[in-house]
Amino acid sequence: MVQQTRMIKDAALAKRHDLKAFAGMYFKHDYQNYLGSITPDFKDRKAGTIINNTRGLVGLETGGGLKSILTLRQNAWDRRTFGFRVASVADICGTETATIAALLAHIVRMAKKQGIKLLTVRISDNNKDLLSLLQGHGFKVVDTLNILIATPNMPALKGTQSVRGIVFTAAQRLSSGDVSKTAAFARDAFVTGRIYNDTRMTERLKTRFYKRLVESHLNNPQTCKVIAKHKGVPVGVICCERDRALSQGPGLKFGYLNIIAVHPKYQDKKVAHSLFKVFFKHYADDFNILEVGTQTNNYPALNFYRKMGLKFVSSLVTLHLWP
Repeated sequence: MVQQTRMIKDAALAKRHDLKAFAGMYFKHDYQNYLGSITPDFKDRKAGTIINNTRGLVGLETGGGLKSILTLRQNAWDRRTFGFRVASVADICGTETATIAALLAHIVRMAKKQGIKLLTVRISDNNKDLLSLLQGHGFKVVDTLNILIATPNMPALKGTQSVRGIVFTAAQRLSSGDVSKTAAFARDAFVTGRIYNDTRMTERLKTRFYKRLVESHLNNPQTCKVIAKHKGVPVGVICCERDRALSQGPGLKFGYLNIIAVHPKYQDKKVAHSLFKVFFKHYADDFNILEVGTQTNNYPALNFYRKMGLKFVSSLVTLHLWP
């Protein structure tokens, strides 16, 4: 039984408590622990992303001591896309199960009061206790992701290779026409994604979500892209985003693969292979590791990544709750 408890938020947490201890608890099940073998100060970099951004941070105190924390942040982009309020729950950790459970119950009540219609959370697959706790509060699994990493020294990228009739161009800005034509086939790369797996989502919302998601990545001048064209028409794209917080300091130039997609008529023609090759060659100063996530039931993508030599490092589970 949790007694004499109270919730505290945001900057007050940092003023009253040392959050570094909780960052250490979080690392126990952090899916990105694999980066520790690449850069020794990884945990310090990751801790900074938790400690230095207290927006949406909520904690539970018992007897004056901080027992559990998490972040609850509303997603403005999702709200514009769906037409209702969506919030993400993250950085969940605590000293004991009971206090984490109490904090989750508080967050669900808070979401209802704020008119939030959908709560999303993504946790490491090895955190079985937290997964069980979330499911006990009504969260349902909507997808499981395999996390793999791509590097410039993958054997499949060695040597020279061209795809006849296909021109590959690196760019951070694409024309509106190229974005529109690319999005028309690129959104199909997400058919195994979490929104498609949520039975509460209408077909109209599923289509709108992934169409706008692809367009937002392609229109973002901060993302690094390579576009493949045949006779001037887009037939493939790779789009990645650098994690600037984790890339601070020497040794790690880290980012995420947002999109890799090839038009159905041009699949099995080594277009995706060449997209990777051109990407790492052009953006060598920005990336030496790409983190790639794909659903465990996306067999074509998994087979391609296996042939390319990407290395499996972790798994993530995504859960949704409609309060």
